Amino acid sequence: MAKEQRSLKKTEKDKKSLPQRMGSFFSGLRTELKRVIWPDRKSLQSMTLAVLAISIGVAILVYVVDSLMVGVLNLAGFNRVKRQQTPPVQNPVEVTEPSELPESETSESTSADTAVTTTGAPSEASETSN
Repeated sequence: MAKEQRSLKKTEKDKKSLPQRMGSFFSGLRTELKRVIWPDRKSLQSMTLAVLAISIGVAILVYVVDSLMVGVLNLAGFNRVKRQQTPPVQNPVEVTEPSELPESETSESTSADTAVTTTGAPSEASETSN
């Protein structure tokens, strides 16, 4: 148990501040970058061209395979989107202010604020009053 306390005290004393840790990180980074053997210009260009050619080739291959799969799925009937048709609205309801209605309809209206009339079909209230 005494050993554990000593090891805890030692790590607390050895702990560096953030600027010290950052400084040691960047100095180690600089040392490692000096050890790197960098490629010459010619080999760098050839490797870059190889990466670009392989990337373009794989992109073309993926496009061709995708197009073939879509064609096969369309022929088999798996890739069709079914749309639901909504029934047409017969008589849409229009809300109008009482001041916009003729006098005969405003007297029969049950609400003082708004009156509801339908467009395209005569209202029941006007049929019964005639």
